[in-house]
Order: sequence, then C-alpha cells, then structure tokens
Amino acid sequence: MHAITPPKDVAAFDPGSIATGQAQAILERDPAAAAQVDPLVARTQQLAVDCAALAVPPVTTHGDLDAGNLVGPVPMLVDWEYAQLADPVYDLACLCVYYPDLRLRGGELLGATGIADADGIVRLRLYTELFDSLNRLWEKAQALRDLAQL
Repeated sequence: MHAITPPKDVAAFDPGSIATGQAQAILERDPAAAAQVDPLVARTQQLAVDCAALAVPPVTTHGDLDAGNLVGPVPMLVDWEYAQLADPVYDLACLCVYYPDLRLRGGELLGATGIADADGIVRLRLYTELFDSLNRLWEKAQALRDLAQL
C-alpha cells in the first residue's frame, strides 16, 4: 500500500488542522469541554512538530487500519475515508492504538514493513501518541454528533 502512487486527490497529513477541526466540532456542541479539549489540541500540535522534525518522504497511508476495515476471503482494505500522504509509520501507529499489545512489538512491526531507519522506533512512539490524541478528539466529537441526532 505504501508503495502505490497516490491518487491526485489524496491530501497531505495535517494533524494540526484535523485537531482544530475536531475541537471546533466538540466546542460548538459542548463549550464546557474546553478544559479537556484545549490541552489535547495543544499536545497534538506539539506532537505534530516533533514528528515533522523526523520527517521522511510521505506515502499513501490508510489512516484507519482496523480489522473491521478488512473484508473478504482474500482480505481487501476498505474505508479509505482517512487516506492521506503521511509517514508510513502512521499506519503502524494506528494499529498500536487500536491494538495496544502491539506497542510492545514495535520493532517487529517496523521490520515486517521494511522500515529500518534509525529513527523508526522514535517515529512510531511519537505517531502512536499523535494518533491517540487525534482519535480521542474524534471519539469525543463523534459522541456529541451521535447525541445531537437522538
């Protein structure tokens, strides 16, 4: 997947904008959530800066690797809603958030995907924290959207 030529409409990963957008969606429905949301957005933005300092050429990433997004007898990856151009480690970070036991196997994950650079494990840790922050914002925004639809 990371070796494919990206389609022209795949955007570059912009975690700061994603975090800000999720925060706006949350605060529109629950202004009192600012005490929780503001530090999470600030942490996300700092992690984005830290990740950018270790930048590698971006590739097409799925952005939501989860077992539920694999279908069929010969597994096919579906639900490309969050596809973007990002560090290939970002998809591994997604796995580490969804399946926390994988965090103990970071070296194996990197090796299995051919990521062998010296900063790989540091990037994986940072991107795991970044994905976790973004996911927490998304979950809060989604919960508020669901409540609004009741």
